Amino acid sequence: MMGQRVLAQQSVKEMWNHAFAISILERRSNNESKQRSTADMLEALCELILVFFCYQVDSVELQREGHYIAAVYEHESILSPNPTALTDRQSALELMRRNLDIYEEQVIAAAKQGAQIIVFPEDGIHGFNFTRKSIFPYLEFVPHPHSMTWNPCRQPHLFNDTQGFNRVMQWLYQMCPCHPAPT
Repeated sequence: MMGQRVLAQQSVKEMWNHAFAISILERRSNNESKQRSTADMLEALCELILVFFCYQVDSVELQREGHYIAAVYEHESILSPNPTALTDRQSALELMRRNLDIYEEQVIAAAKQGAQIIVFPEDGIHGFNFTRKSIFPYLEFVPHPHSMTWNPCRQPHLFNDTQGFNRVMQWLYQMCPCHPAPT
């Protein structure tokens, strides 16, 4: 990977030199009277700034300490056929599991490309257009962080899970490579 970055950096330097040389040659041929208009100067300056910016972006990518690589995933959710209708917890879990299976595939794909964090859409797990009552089976209990520390994978017994509450939290937590599923 570092070898690719060095090649990219060299190609940016070559692009810089090439753009600069072309800019000078164009100016000489277009301005035989050696009078440069303000527009020509601004155009040349913009070209140089653009090339310099590309070079800086590439250089920043070489120095990743204190930074992370993020992936953003746009998800077409598998939706409830009738989000305003009341449903049971098991049906809600099945729908969310289908979306989470896709999420898991995307987490793996993003990790293979070097992503260290992935951002998913706000309503991607359960969908949208619910009423206050119809959303209830899709909700999970999350304790207040100041009242206690809870890891849903390592402490699934801490809260009553008879109806599959906290199941989605466990599935999400297990997708993280630093928090494998409990044994």
